[in-house]
Amino acid sequence: MVLFAIRHHSRKVEILGITDAITDEFSTNAAKNLLDVDAKPMNGITNLILDRDAKFTPAFKTFVERAGVKIVLTPPQSPDCNSICERWAGTLRRELLNRIIFFGEAHLRAAVSSFVRHYKNAS
Repeated sequence: MVLFAIRHHSRKVEILGITDAITDEFSTNAAKNLLDVDAKPMNGITNLILDRDAKFTPAFKTFVERAGVKIVLTPPQSPDCNSICERWAGTLRRELLNRIIFFGEAHLRAAVSSFVRHYKNAS
C-alpha cells in the first residue's frame, strides 16, 4: 500500500509511506511525514480531505488534529468528492503498479519515487 497526499492547488504529490500492513505506528509516522516542521512537505495546510478508508487509523487522525489541521471526511462511497486523489491513484495503478512485478518494498519505493518525479515534471 502506498499512502500519499496531494496539495490540490498545485497537484504536488508527497509519498507518506509504503507498507504491506497498516499499523498505528505506520499511521503515526505517515502523519509525521505529512506534517514534519523541518521537511515541510505540505507546509501551511489547514484542512486534510480523507476518505473513510481504515488506513486512516485513529492514531493518524489524532496526530493530524493535534497539529491543528482540520480533517474533512468525504461522504461514504463518494469517490467524486476527492477526484484529484482518485485520478492520481488510478494513474499510478494503471501506469506503474499493474505493469511491474515488484521484488520487495525497496523496489516498490524506488519505482513509486521515480513515478512521482516523472508526474511532477510532466505537469
